Amino acid sequence: MNYVSAQCARLNVVAIEVAATLDLCASIVIEMPVIEGKALLGRHVYMLANLLDLTIRRTAELGAPAEYRTVRNAGRLKADQLVEASELSTPEVLRKYLLACYLDVQGALAPLISGSDVLIAGLDEPTCQFAREAIYRLQQATGQLQQCIASEAVLAFGWKPTLWQWVWRDIPKRPGRDERFALTRVVDPRATGDSTEAVRFHRTLMSLEIPTIEACAQNILEDGGLPIEFLVDMCRQSYDEARHADAFILGLRELRCALGAYPISLDLWELTHQHEVAMRLAIHQRAGETIGVNSAQWWSRKFEDDQAERFATLYAIIMHDEVAHVRQGNYWIWHICGNSQEAVSRLSDQAYEIRAAQTTGVIDGQKKYPIDRALMLSAGYTPVEIARME
Repeated sequence: MNYVSAQCARLNVVAIEVAATLDLCASIVIEMPVIEGKALLGRHVYMLANLLDLTIRRTAELGAPAEYRTVRNAGRLKADQLVEASELSTPEVLRKYLLACYLDVQGALAPLISGSDVLIAGLDEPTCQFAREAIYRLQQATGQLQQCIASEAVLAFGWKPTLWQWVWRDIPKRPGRDERFALTRVVDPRATGDSTEAVRFHRTLMSLEIPTIEACAQNILEDGGLPIEFLVDMCRQSYDEARHADAFILGLRELRCALGAYPISLDLWELTHQHEVAMRLAIHQRAGETIGVNSAQWWSRKFEDDQAERFATLYAIIMHDEVAHVRQGNYWIWHICGNSQEAVSRLSDQAYEIRAAQTTGVIDGQKKYPIDRALMLSAGYTPVEIARME
């Protein structure tokens, strides 16, 4: 086997290892009870998706393109074999399965770095540099995961089997929540005094940001056969929502508010998890994130008027992230619907009906906040669709 063929073979091994790790990571995100861990792994899926994308791109550049769906299927099979070969209890999945996978990917990347042949190393610098950077990122992720495993929250709540329902490849009826949180059917901000920053931050964290990380994880696992660009988009949204979650966790600490100080619900998960990918996108990325755009803009301006610059900035950054999430959701909805306005409108109307029926209008705050036409255009809505909103 010549050098190029050997490198492509090695890249394929890397791609399969990464695909297996990504699927395991997404599965654990949903069922892990400790939200600090969910936020960390919500970031990691984006790192893994980019690594998978770059690996497949490099095989194409070297003349032997790896087929994305084949790689995903092979990764799923490898993950199956890994899980079935062990009898570890559920909580150990984090420190044994996932940590081992991170190390396995690093081991698969190492042979891509050329040895002492300066000529070959220079010619294949894109592969060598890609492998070095990927190993560095994985080493960082491994350290973060080890810190998470040793963290106070995970040690206190993360290793109790009663809090986990993890069954590999099964989408659960409910995601994991640890003992700090008391569940209620629906968290109505009108009933919990949403006038205080602490209540609002807690509700946003546990009713919006964390559930959206979990919804993205389901879209990673159940992608409806969509291409790798969909995977990268969902993983990027997961990364964004994890950043938002970490910001609200820090904000709550600044406000001296403990996690679990207020009741939480699983209403967003219950809205979407039983549906196919198109409806999940319509309910969450289209309808839900549109509400997120308008509400974040409103709160940013309010905090600015109140001269609370840091919180105004928090919501301004979230607003721009949410615009991208709506735009991505709209893109894939139009793709799935064959670019038919009639099909998109029908799907969107059904999504709003589902939201209204299951939440009695509590989540659907669309009419509470003004609509910014320019933002809606940027988010991928047509002028006709915007006119229907107004």
